[in-house]
Amino acid sequence: MKTIVILSPNNPGSYFRAIATRMVRIIREAGYRPFVSDIIPDDVSHHVIAGVLGLIHPKYESVLRKMKCPVVNISQAHGPLVFPSVLPDNIEAGRLAAEHLIERCYTTLVYVPRGDLTYSVLRGEGVRTAAHEAGIRFEPWQQQETGTSAPDPWEPFLNALPKPAGLVAADDTVAAAILQAASAIHIEIPDQLAVVGITNDSFACETSAIPLSSVDLNPDDIGDRAAHLLLHLMSGGRPPKKPILIPPLGVMVRASSDAFATSNPLITSMVRHVRQHLTEGVRVDDLAHTFKISHSHLRRVFNQSLGFPPAILIQHVAVERAKQLLSTSTLGNKEIATQCGYEQVSHFGVMFRKLTGTTPAVYRNSRRSSVNHP
Repeated sequence: MKTIVILSPNNPGSYFRAIATRMVRIIREAGYRPFVSDIIPDDVSHHVIAGVLGLIHPKYESVLRKMKCPVVNISQAHGPLVFPSVLPDNIEAGRLAAEHLIERCYTTLVYVPRGDLTYSVLRGEGVRTAAHEAGIRFEPWQQQETGTSAPDPWEPFLNALPKPAGLVAADDTVAAAILQAASAIHIEIPDQLAVVGITNDSFACETSAIPLSSVDLNPDDIGDRAAHLLLHLMSGGRPPKKPILIPPLGVMVRASSDAFATSNPLITSMVRHVRQHLTEGVRVDDLAHTFKISHSHLRRVFNQSLGFPPAILIQHVAVERAKQLLSTSTLGNKEIATQCGYEQVSHFGVMFRKLTGTTPAVYRNSRRSSVNHP
């Protein structure tokens, strides 16, 4: 039986495991034997290798070309791309992370890269573009070493940041290091510093000092498209002219960014209350009653702290929930509307379009569809 080699990292996180799992299933269904390895295996004769896909480091280029079999790459750590590639849309991932923080009224955004890796540079470009378009302050981080978990290298940088601030890290490992450092010097997360990673590695996100919000890069679709592209090339099909970019599913919100940019503890408590009770159909009257505050004082507090009334906050939280459900579930609009506190689907649709500029169906299709098809 012909073998397809899947090149993987030594200790793959849940992100790559999801990609590899999808690849393996498709390869087996096509009648090939998958062989997962962190190197080009010497114990598998090259003449039985029908194709190679996975994280293709430039150092493998010469040996892969000698093997004369189709190759599909899913790595954008190093450039240039020398083989047909299926990649996450890294610019869009950075943009989504930034927009998540901008929607929470942060007026200072910081991007922390992972060295000069290509995907890190592109994600930073997305953050910077979103900040520029929103007319807010953008702060790049220039320190070369960002992978360490020791807090000392971060202390001057974190202490000097104007608070509150929103921070996007190049990946979840960098974000987790920042959360650990911030906790060590008693910076309140997310009230003083909201942090968003990129990759949505479930283990890294759930085991960080504070559960980490992160952009889901849609690994299932990456694995699916990469495996099918390899089979397409193996059957004599032409390679795509450009890399196939897979749009991310959106920000998976956890405690590290579950706040709005405000120093008012009353609003912070109200935001959390709205998120916890959204399916019950939270209204402004409920907030006034629960927190024992008059409607006029409630509106005044919101306008002074956030610049918009409490009803807009409820809508923002509902849209955030809807985006996650549209990206990651197969629920219909009626079920999603109910999850977001709306009894009428039509009212939910009007609200969603008002805040996003598009319909739920169009948004779902944009999250589920890739671009630059071969």
